[in-house]
Amino acid sequence: MSTFDPSYEPRQGSRNLTHCDADWSALRIVVAGLGISGFAAADALSERGAIVAAVSADATSDIIERARILEILDVDVRLGAEHLLDVPDGTELVVTSPGLRPDHPLLLAAAARGIPVWGEVELAWRMRAESGAAPWITITGTNGKTTTVKMLASILRAAGLRATSAGNVGTPLLEAVLHPEPYDVLAVELSSFQLHCPRSVRPVASVCLTLAPDHHDWHGALEPSTQAKPNAPRASASTRTTAGRNTANSAATMPCWPILARQHLASSRGGPSRDRHRNRSREATIRTRSTART
Repeated sequence: MSTFDPSYEPRQGSRNLTHCDADWSALRIVVAGLGISGFAAADALSERGAIVAAVSADATSDIIERARILEILDVDVRLGAEHLLDVPDGTELVVTSPGLRPDHPLLLAAAARGIPVWGEVELAWRMRAESGAAPWITITGTNGKTTTVKMLASILRAAGLRATSAGNVGTPLLEAVLHPEPYDVLAVELSSFQLHCPRSVRPVASVCLTLAPDHHDWHGALEPSTQAKPNAPRASASTRTTAGRNTANSAATMPCWPILARQHLASSRGGPSRDRHRNRSREATIRTRSTART
C-alpha cells in the first residue's frame, strides 16, 4: 500500500479524491495542455463541479475546437505560451500533459507554491468507480509497447472479457475509465513521460519490456528515463510484475493475465453501475448552451 502524503493531495486530502464520485466540486484546478487527454481531463473535472482553467501554448485548429466546447461547459480556456509561465492564484491542483517536462516553468511554479501536480494517469486512476472498477494491466518500455498492448487486449477479449487498449495507444485513458459501458479490464500502454507523476496507480499486473536510450530531449539522459519506468510496476503486494529484454520474453507471461483479471472481477463485482446516459447528457448540454449563445 502507498503511504498517504497530504502534500500530494488538494486540501491536504480532506476530500478523499480516490474515485469518480468523490467531492470534486469547487476545487480550483489547472489543466495544462489541450491535447486529447487534456481535453478529457478538463471535461471530466468540470462535469464534477471543479473550477477548471485549461491552458495551452498551442492553438491548432483541433485545440481551438476543443477550447470552444470547453468554454460552453464553463471552463476558463487560455491559449498562448504566456499562460504557462505561472499558475493562477488560488490553484489547488495542476493536471499536466505528458508533453510538459518536469522543469517546465508552470510545473516549477506549482512546486514552489506547494501545489500538487498530477499527470493524466494519476487522474484517470482516481476517476475510477469506487467499487467494481476495471483492473489495469500496464505495459511500458522503450520499444514494443503498442504491439504488446494490442496483442494483450486481443487475448483478453478472446478470453471473454470486455477489454480495450488505452493510455498511450487506443482509447484515451480517462475515456476508457469513464466509459458508460464499463470495461472488465484495461490493457494500458504507458510512456516514460506518463510515468513521471503517478503515485496511486496499482495495476493488477505490469511489465517493463525494454530499456534503451530514448527521449533525451525530455529526460535529459538515460538514467532519469530508467528511473521513470519502474513507476508502472510499483504496486500492491498482490500485483504481478515482470521485466524482459525483449517483447517475446515479456509476452510469455500474458496467458496468466486473463486469469488475474477474472480473479479481480470475481472479488470486486457488486458495485453500482455507471450512468449509461452520461455521454448523451453531456452532448445535450453542449448543444443546448451552444444554441443559447448563438
